[in-house]
Amino acid sequence: MSAHGSGFNVEPQSSDPLLASQGAHHPPARLTSVDLLRGLTIFCMILVNTSSNSSFTFLQHPAWTGMTFADVIFPTFLFISGVSIPLALNLQWFVSRMEISRHDDRADTHARQWRRITTRKIIFRSVNLWLLGFVLLNVIPYYAFRWAISPEAANLRVPGVLQRIAACYLVVAMVHVWVFTRGGIQRVWRWWGWRVLFPAVILVAWAIPTYTLTGCKERVSTFEPPECSAEAYLDKLIFKKEHLYKEKAFDPEGTLSTLTAILTTYIGYLLGVYLHAYPPSPNNTLGLYTFLTNILLLSSIILLPLSYLSAEFIPISKPLWTPSFVLLAGAISIIAFALCTYLSDAHGLSSTFSSVRILIARGLRDNNR
Repeated sequence: MSAHGSGFNVEPQSSDPLLASQGAHHPPARLTSVDLLRGLTIFCMILVNTSSNSSFTFLQHPAWTGMTFADVIFPTFLFISGVSIPLALNLQWFVSRMEISRHDDRADTHARQWRRITTRKIIFRSVNLWLLGFVLLNVIPYYAFRWAISPEAANLRVPGVLQRIAACYLVVAMVHVWVFTRGGIQRVWRWWGWRVLFPAVILVAWAIPTYTLTGCKERVSTFEPPECSAEAYLDKLIFKKEHLYKEKAFDPEGTLSTLTAILTTYIGYLLGVYLHAYPPSPNNTLGLYTFLTNILLLSSIILLPLSYLSAEFIPISKPLWTPSFVLLAGAISIIAFALCTYLSDAHGLSSTFSSVRILIARGLRDNNR
């Protein structure tokens, strides 16, 4: 199916998720469900941002622990970013353009070339996104709206939403290129050990400072009060208090929480790998519903129970982006993606959401020019 059509790419796929048929000489088609979920997430973001004084508590962020509808928006953006990585950074398409068999020795040579080219693109996009977030936070509000902030270097806020998206994308995309596709394209799907080790390393890197560093003597528990948490300690140590969000004791897009935010992107990445390996076809009802069943089972049987179990020991907190929050937000994002797939593909409602798709796809094309 063409990139301008609706639904999934229905061309035959190899059993290897990064090795498609050798006749594919064009990029994979856009996924309707990904664009739809991105558009709905943007709509929800606007709704939450314009309802700061609303009496509806589900549109407000909890001060420290707990989770509301408003807390799901940001993780969904990171989740979508992760889904897009294995679909956009496509080693199989690059090699197929060279008209090289996957059993040809030259395939590994071109795979190395692909890694170098793709690495430059990843770094370029990440730096651009980080700079955009920095400018939007520190320059435009002052000169365009005369907000009560100073653009002086001593008061610039370093962490931010776009900066976190850039960091998470950079880490997961680089791991995808340099770890998960190592060993030649014939062996790329066998690296499951690395797929398990990667989140384990992230969790250990988060847990050690979280449970060993103390921000102040008044600390009641590992996570209370906020100004005594390890997050606050590291943020003040690395960025200084003047460069944090509204000069609070910690930054909601700070150091430790960015580590675990990488895991949110990684959950989306794993779903993207599955999508690339076994793309459901709107012409194959059984395959489509099998796909929906599998990802819903992943959410309901694994992520949701783990989130509630971990919440007994680690509170659900968006400012801290705790592992329990990662699991719960990941489950919700997967369910939302399944719903978008069901609406846009299973029932052929792509045309109903065409305005959302066109808006998002147009913005992405303009951003990639």
